[in-house]
Amino acid sequence: TLALAAEAVPTGRFLTLVEATSEALWSARDAYPSLCCGGAGVALCLASTAAITGDGKWRTRAATILGATASRETRVHPLSLFKGSLGLQLVAVELAGSAASFPIYDGVL
Repeated sequence: TLALAAEAVPTGRFLTLVEATSEALWSARDAYPSLCCGGAGVALCLASTAAITGDGKWRTRAATILGATASRETRVHPLSLFKGSLGLQLVAVELAGSAASFPIYDGVL
């Protein structure tokens, strides 16, 4: 992923792409409550950008997106990690910590 590449090579093209992608996600303001393809995933992405860049604005933006997402929680898949409230709760726990990571995947690759 771009985030892993930016961590491995912290200056240059990958870092620029991570920041540009995060800006686009922030501008879209997707509030669909999904970890895989919605606001919860965007919040986690922005928090990862904060960890990579050291810029706290991304963590603040992540919390803003998560707040908007949590208010639109879906009942279609209530216990689903990727499409339900479980994923939203997991992102909230990740954001409360010092460094957010994508569940299951980070640390494996």
